[in-house]
Amino acid sequence: MVLIAILSEGMVQLFKKLNSLFSANPLASGVITAGCIIGAGDLTSQFLIEKRKKWDDTRTRAMVIFGCLYSGGFQTLLWVYGYGRFFAWLPLTAGNHTRQAVGKTLVDNFIHTPLIYLPTFYITQTLLRGGSMGEAAAKLEQEWFDTVLVAWKVWIPFQALNFYFTPPHLLVPANLCAAYLWNTALAFMANRREVRPDEQTQKKGASTEMVAAVQ
Repeated sequence: MVLIAILSEGMVQLFKKLNSLFSANPLASGVITAGCIIGAGDLTSQFLIEKRKKWDDTRTRAMVIFGCLYSGGFQTLLWVYGYGRFFAWLPLTAGNHTRQAVGKTLVDNFIHTPLIYLPTFYITQTLLRGGSMGEAAAKLEQEWFDTVLVAWKVWIPFQALNFYFTPPHLLVPANLCAAYLWNTALAFMANRREVRPDEQTQKKGASTEMVAAVQ
């Protein structure tokens, strides 16, 4: 019992320190956290889902760069400052926390994610790995619809709760905790076409497992 009490107190103190850190430096904290979690998601996808024997470090590096700059950087600015100010100003949602949470969820899932986030993701991943804009466009066309469907299943319910209950400075960290599974799935879906013929059956099974995991 004493050990449990000590551990509980330690966890409380750790949470308080992390909360203060994210409150004081939401952008820097978001960048670091996003890079770590998205990198971990790609490693999980490569070794546990795809069963690769060799680490594709170029792919992981591309994922981490995207995570730091977009998920941790741009998305922090968008959620903490952009959405907060816009929906506080919008007459339909001003002064109504529930309407603001609903508005943020709808805008993020039906505008930001399909029209900005996913195109940026596929373009940057392809270019950072030495591909061309033509290849990026083909990859986006090939994967966009399936990825959007998975994203809606994961993020519409989660973000409704996140935008409603979570303080602004913790929106991105809370999202990143759930994003570990999502980014593992995203890394897998973005690279599932890059398989040898003898791996195709194995990959199809892994794809089904990941869709189930993030629903």
